[in-house]
Amino acid sequence: MSKNNLPLLFFPIISLILGINWQKLYCCNIYLIFLTILTILFTILISNQKTINLRSLQILTLPIFFFSGAFLFQCQKNKHQFLSEKLKKIKIDIIAKVKDKQETDEKIKEILKIKVKQIKYNKQQIYQKTNFDIICYIKTSTNTNIGDTIELKNISPTIPITKLNISGNPMFKDYLTKENIIASIFTKKLIYKKIYSEKYSLKKWLWNKKNTLFKNLKTKLLPISTSYFCSIFLGNKKEKSFSDLKTMFSHWGICHYLARSGLHIILFILIWKFLLSLLPLHIYLKKIIVIILCLFFLIFSWTSISFLRAFYIFLLYEIGKIFNQQTTFLHLLSIVCLTILLLNPIQIFFLDFQLSFVLTFCLGWLAQISNSK
Repeated sequence: MSKNNLPLLFFPIISLILGINWQKLYCCNIYLIFLTILTILFTILISNQKTINLRSLQILTLPIFFFSGAFLFQCQKNKHQFLSEKLKKIKIDIIAKVKDKQETDEKIKEILKIKVKQIKYNKQQIYQKTNFDIICYIKTSTNTNIGDTIELKNISPTIPITKLNISGNPMFKDYLTKENIIASIFTKKLIYKKIYSEKYSLKKWLWNKKNTLFKNLKTKLLPISTSYFCSIFLGNKKEKSFSDLKTMFSHWGICHYLARSGLHIILFILIWKFLLSLLPLHIYLKKIIVIILCLFFLIFSWTSISFLRAFYIFLLYEIGKIFNQQTTFLHLLSIVCLTILLLNPIQIFFLDFQLSFVLTFCLGWLAQISNSK
């Protein structure tokens, strides 16, 4: 930690965020600008001192992170825009893997999320490798499982309309880019050919267990209780009665109580740590048990950015303690924030990410200042 109680990665993260926002606003050609500024900075540092110290290297990292943010954001945006334009008003053949499956009791019986691995346009003879997601809304159920590889022929995907909504929130296109979703398919019956089905798949087994648990809860609880439990403890907001709950809570301004945050996993950890403290086990074994329990909690629930933030920080903290490494909360928070933005830079424009990290950083910083007095 630095003397001003800020983590070492604080200014690189700020530079990364500024680079992402700069590229979104101005859409500049960043290559020449990046090389020019980096050369000027390096020349100034070299001319002022004979050797480059740690402080000089930290200053050099700021433009690197700035233009890395701009570059990664532009690559993510260009990829989504290129595929969206190429899929407009054409028929294609695809080979895809079933990524997620949701069964409903409404007119849309099934919602499939498939990851397209290969694509063949109408004028081509061979498949090309690719990587993006398509959402399929189907009025009849399919005989597919998670992990199945299927082939769809002569389909016309629908490219969603991407305009600003009334509230002025980021365009729907930004959300699709964040989720790597290019198009949707609306059909009464999905015509597909199953190419390969994994006989033994951990992902399929976990998905089946997760949905079996969810269905058992629905049979044993009232609909309103199911919505409360699934929203607060499991993070599932896809129940039909949840929209009614959300409307009711919005009138009182307490809709945020229905959202699962990092506090839930903290309570989960504290409960298990208290129970394990009653057993005569080695401290390292207790830490490993809590990590495994939290991992199962993550797998058998529906995640959110705040939940993942809390889980990754806890995981890094416990790993550091197991290997006797010094850890600080703000430093771990910075590592998690930087990693998420490098992998998915457009996350910065969404309110859940902003509130999750900014508020947590402010609370952690104030707590650190009060403890240092």
